[in-house]
Parts: sequence; C-alpha cells; structure tokens
Amino acid sequence: MIVRTQRPGAPAVPWAPPVRSTTRVQPRAIRPEDFYNVASFDIEMTGTYHDFGGFIGYVANFPFIANVSGVDVNAMKLMVNKPAKDEKTGLTDLSKKETVTAKFSLSTYFVKESERLSELVL
Repeated sequence: MIVRTQRPGAPAVPWAPPVRSTTRVQPRAIRPEDFYNVASFDIEMTGTYHDFGGFIGYVANFPFIANVSGVDVNAMKLMVNKPAKDEKTGLTDLSKKETVTAKFSLSTYFVKESERLSELVL
C-alpha cells in the first residue's frame, strides 16, 4: 500500500507496515527549510510491541531520509482468555493480540525545486 501526499513535489511514503492496525495517518503542512522541505505525517497504530519495532525497522530501511519523532507508546488493557488447544495438532493457539498503541511523527525530506541542479548542456 502506498500513502501519497496531495501536495505537489512531496515524496510518496511507501507504506507496508508490519502492524496490526494503522488507525490514523494525518499529513501535516510542508515545512520549508533552507534548501529542502520537510513532509511530516502524524501516525497512530495499534499492534504488539514487536509489530511496532518491526515498523520502526521498516522505516530505518527506507531508500530516503526519514525521521521518527515524538514517540508515545502505551500499553493497552486487555482481558486475556486462556488459549485454546487445537484438537488435531494439540498445539496451543498463540495468536498475536493488540497490546500497545503508538503515536508518533514520521518526517521525510526533499529538495526544493528551486534548489535542484539544472541539467548541464554540453
């Protein structure tokens, strides 16, 4: 899945996170800096702590500069039922439960159009 911004010139953010549920992806206004722009997104997700770590690992491997900041991870209060055994295999079902909620900001950076190098004509 790819989340694309509606702003011209802003980079597309590849999105295939290993999380149970992304509950909100809210684009922020592009923030201009000296020679580049910052495209930020407020993100909320629920999943296991391992899922959240997997997402952060996924972001670390983006092919462009990305920054995760303002991380707020909270445990969810869940009732845990005794897992059921599978009659055929005798194995206990240990399916993942959503155990944390996380809110954070994901920022990407891209060069302003006026700062890009012009094509050289020889």
